[in-house]
Amino acid sequence: MLTLQNVTKKFGSELIIDDFNLEFEKGVNVLLAPNGAGKTTLMKMAATLMVPTAGKILYSGKEINQLGVHYRNVLGYLPQKAGYYKNYTAEEFLFYLGVLKNVDKKRIRKRIDHLLELVELSEVRSKKAGIFSGGMIQRLLIAGVLINDPEVIILDEPTTGLDPKERIRFKNIISHISRDRIVVISTHITSEVEFIANKIIMMKDHKILYKDSVSNITSNVKGKIYETFIKFDQLKMFEKEYLVISERQENEDVVIRFYCDGEPPSMSVSVSPVLEDVFVSTYQ
Repeated sequence: MLTLQNVTKKFGSELIIDDFNLEFEKGVNVLLAPNGAGKTTLMKMAATLMVPTAGKILYSGKEINQLGVHYRNVLGYLPQKAGYYKNYTAEEFLFYLGVLKNVDKKRIRKRIDHLLELVELSEVRSKKAGIFSGGMIQRLLIAGVLINDPEVIILDEPTTGLDPKERIRFKNIISHISRDRIVVISTHITSEVEFIANKIIMMKDHKILYKDSVSNITSNVKGKIYETFIKFDQLKMFEKEYLVISERQENEDVVIRFYCDGEPPSMSVSVSPVLEDVFVSTYQ
């Protein structure tokens, strides 16, 4: 278990994270908040790249900064902007990372075979990374995170810039590897994590707002999410009165999904909430 105890982080007088108490258990733990909310700062502290201003981060009951290399041996970390060597083949790059992480060389070879198959890059294992697409690079980087078979995996905004097909691949990979590991993902895109997250942590105003399952969090807006049809020329007026979550045009009408904490307009239909409804209504 990865545990945050009263963790606070300041940069000078600027408060970023205020008295966080969290437990990351095995499965997919998602930090969900808009950009600038402190997600990356929290991830860096959990990866020992920053230290808390106050509080402790523990792994299996021991402080991670005191565990040092023993913690990093069980850690896999992917920052928002991760580097790679364009002139290395996929196989060479993973071997290089395995050596850096002190993995036995005989074991590295087996891990490479397994991981290239997992991320669907076996057929290009001898190709240089410089010719890979963005999605292929991201899959290679995820394989690199896994080269030491880590128990704790921290992924900071891992799907930025990926097309829909690559995002589906990513979700499938995460679902596969999270069965017996602690996986922590930061994102601001609800659709990417709604169906794979075991726990959602939402942050607001430097504090933890929610830490619960998707179903429990979405229940907070149950009975407050509606859909209705309006004419296109009524849209601006509607947006002044209600919080619009999404809209789509159908002929001369617009289908509106919106949040309403009171009496909705006539002809509105109550709908089951999803994580995006909570996100938009929380960070309006």
